[in-house]
Amino acid sequence: MRVHAIGAVALFALLLSPQAGCGSTDETPPGGSAGFLGDTSQLLPGRGDQAQLIYIDPEADFSPYLNVIVDPVVVWRGKGSDFSGVTQEELDSLALNLESSMREQLAHEFHVLDESAPGTLRLRIALVELQRSGGSGADVVGSVALELEILDAVSGRRLVAAADSRGQGAGGPDPTDVRAAFDEWAKRARDRLATFRDFDAAYARGATGP
Repeated sequence: MRVHAIGAVALFALLLSPQAGCGSTDETPPGGSAGFLGDTSQLLPGRGDQAQLIYIDPEADFSPYLNVIVDPVVVWRGKGSDFSGVTQEELDSLALNLESSMREQLAHEFHVLDESAPGTLRLRIALVELQRSGGSGADVVGSVALELEILDAVSGRRLVAAADSRGQGAGGPDPTDVRAAFDEWAKRARDRLATFRDFDAAYARGATGP
């Protein structure tokens, strides 16, 4: 493990945690992954206000990554997925909204591309649960959950993976505003990835001298 990766892991801890107390704090969420992430043996339970399941490649160097590809958001109907009370039309619209939020926020720190190139991250993301079970208004749902993976766009190497949820299904007492959750997740993804990149770039400069 690179020494500075310890700091990076700490920074990634809040990648998918829009609000403290929204999710499970001490154990793997019931059911674990819905299957979108495939192999989840690397993921560990988050603690405190971390994402519920979390992994970051301890050998990853984020400093070369100036670009990002955002894949279309998938509505993943895997084991344990639940989309109660939400129509397919609504799901399609929300998937587009989440993709748009990610693109908009990441564009503040990265060049958003449509094709692979060296120095490019690839973001894969899926809605794995969305239940309408309380609250009022089109954007208020009982719970929402997603799974996310960040790869090197050229090699396909997994750099980051996480799963998280908000609202009643995440152990919280209240419904959640799903679009607000999307925006907050996207902002945190932007901030954490930019921090990783800048952290590793600063480490490289320090390791090689002025």
